Order: sequence, then C-alpha cells, then structure tokens
Amino acid sequence: MKLRIEATFSESQKAQIVARGDEIGSIYTFEMLRKYATVFSATSAHSKAFRVSNDEIEVVLLGELRIQEYRDAEGRWIGTHHIKPDFCNAIADGTLQDAASCDPIMQKIAKLLDAKEAARQAAIEKAERNAEQAERERPERETREALEAEQKRIAKEARDAEKAEREAIEKAERDHAKAEKLDWIEAHGSEQLRKGTAAGYNCQKQYIIERVARDLGAEYLLDHSEAIKTKDRSCPSLEALEEVERAAEIAGYTAKVVWLPNGFRDEDLEAYMGYDEPCEAVEARFQGYYLYQKIE
Repeated sequence: MKLRIEATFSESQKAQIVARGDEIGSIYTFEMLRKYATVFSATSAHSKAFRVSNDEIEVVLLGELRIQEYRDAEGRWIGTHHIKPDFCNAIADGTLQDAASCDPIMQKIAKLLDAKEAARQAAIEKAERNAEQAERERPERETREALEAEQKRIAKEARDAEKAEREAIEKAERDHAKAEKLDWIEAHGSEQLRKGTAAGYNCQKQYIIERVARDLGAEYLLDHSEAIKTKDRSCPSLEALEEVERAAEIAGYTAKVVWLPNGFRDEDLEAYMGYDEPCEAVEARFQGYYLYQKIE
C-alpha cells in the first residue's frame, strides 16, 4: 500500500534538509504495510485522492480509504491534519526518505486508534454494567423510596396534627381570657374602662393596671415597655418571700424575687428614665405583662 503526502516545511526544517544536501520536495510517496489500513476507513468509491482535514495535505491511496480522527494518550482530539507534522519532521531530520516505509509513523497512529477503541469498548461495558446494576437495584430502591415517602407523610401528618392541636388550645385560651377580661371589666372596671371597652377602644393597659391593683395591690407598677433591668436575687428577704407566696396564690399570676440594679421610681413607670437606687423587688407576671413591687 502506498501513501502520498503533499508536504510543507518550516524555514528551520528547510535548513535541515539543505544542510544535509538533499533537495526540498513537495510530494513524497511512502510504502505502508496493508495491516495499517486499520488506520483508515472507506471513503467515496469515486475518490482515490482527497484533501485531509482543512489544510494542504493530500493523501493518495491504492484503495478507497481515508484517515480518521483519533485521540492521543492524554485524551485530546487529534485531527488527521496532525499527522502532517509527523511526516514533515521525519523527512526534515532524515529519518524518513522518499519511497521508504512510513510504518513507524503509522504504527504510532494505529496504537492511538487501538487505545481509543479500547477506551470506547471499556466505556460501553461500564455503561452496560451500570445499567444492569441499576436494574437489579431498582425494586429495592423503589421499595426504600416508597417507605421513606410514607415515613415523611406520617411525620408531616403528626406535625400538622400537633400544630393544629396547639393552635386550637391557644385559641381556646385566648377566647377564655377575652371572655374573662370582659366579665371582670363589667364587674370591677372603672367607668372609664367600661365605657372605653364598650366603645371598641383598646384599653388593655388600663385593664391590666386596674386588674393588678385590685388583685395584688396598688404597690405593683406595670412595666409596660419592659424597661426595668433585673438580676437574680441571692437569699431574698422574708418580706419578699412572703409576698411571692401571696401573689402566687392568686389565679393567673406567677411571681419571684429579683434584684433591680438600676432600681425604679415610686411612680408610674411610664416616667421611668434611668438609674435609681438598686433594690429588692417582687416580679409578678400576668397575661404576659411584668409587674414590680419594691421591697423596702
């Protein structure tokens, strides 16, 4: 099998050829073993000479064959036009003479193509194994996914039920507190509180003030803006402990002894502006509001 290539040389390659005393040719014909036909694939039945890739290399074969693309050892695409430098370098350095065998170069290309085919076959076999494995695991996977989905559904239903129950309890407590508040205002509230509430005004603060004054005593002051700073009280006084016991006995109240590092004024806490003498106090809570009584 013969291979004819139209070669082009760089200036340095031309210098090599001239220095060696050879003439610079343009068309070189080489002998090639037929076994390297594996490097080629069938082409048009009407073409025995054709241009490879998009450059000036022209290949003429005794047979209807053409050069394919292939990958190099690093997996990079190598087009057929990359064959040209192999031949031109070999011609320029004198290792390949016109009419000589080009089998060493074709052997290199054949090995690359063999490696490409081996890699392709390995990829196909791996894909087939993966597909078979996935098919074997599919029933187990589907069962597992169904179980996980069922567990998630049950957990969500439990959370939703718990949330609904919690919201229902909270609503019932709010409704009860509202009804109890209106009953208390009607029975014990001042004329201002009764008329304001009946007219639809928000009288919550006034209600808390009057309710606490009646339940605990006027000494308790409402910290409506939560401006009072508190700290834990060590070893409270007997008076404070007894007041906590008294307040805790009244329905709806909790109480504890605290220390007020900034103190507070013996007046409406709306006028509380800052530092006062530190003191012991009882902190009571009623419907989320903080109330304080100073212990002298």
